Amino acid sequence: MKMKTGNIFFIANLTACFLMLLSLGCSKEESKPDDKQAPTVEIITPIADAIYARGNFLTLQATFADNEGLKNCIAIIDYIDEIADSPGLKSVRFPWKPALDGVEYTIDLNGSNELHVNENLFGDAIDFDCLEGAYILHLSIEDINGNTAQEDIEIFIQ
Repeated sequence: MKMKTGNIFFIANLTACFLMLLSLGCSKEESKPDDKQAPTVEIITPIADAIYARGNFLTLQATFADNEGLKNCIAIIDYIDEIADSPGLKSVRFPWKPALDGVEYTIDLNGSNELHVNENLFGDAIDFDCLEGAYILHLSIEDINGNTAQEDIEIFIQ
């Protein structure tokens, strides 16, 4: 059987296109597996169950780390309960302003793999006229790939 030269040319071009597409689809670089590792944090202060005085700053000293890179840490503080039998100001009716207002305080972690932070949270000192009592500091740490870790620290303001 004789093939026409047009058919041979067509088959040769089709084979060349197939091989070219095949070579484009096969890359020598392997893609990275999805990052599923959450960031970590080692907290130095605030110390759980410690008493923090009104008029002073609530300082976060911590080391954040992640295998791919850190994005941010969001701090939120909630008021839980007053201290029983506290000699504090009885006329005070409201929690510390960041707890009362639900303030989210964001610390930019710059995409670093490891970063030590020494930061006065919420920008201002603890109000002199806030309610004494138990508060929980919530820290939510996010890496550049969206993985998160949470830490909660109960403290007392007096």
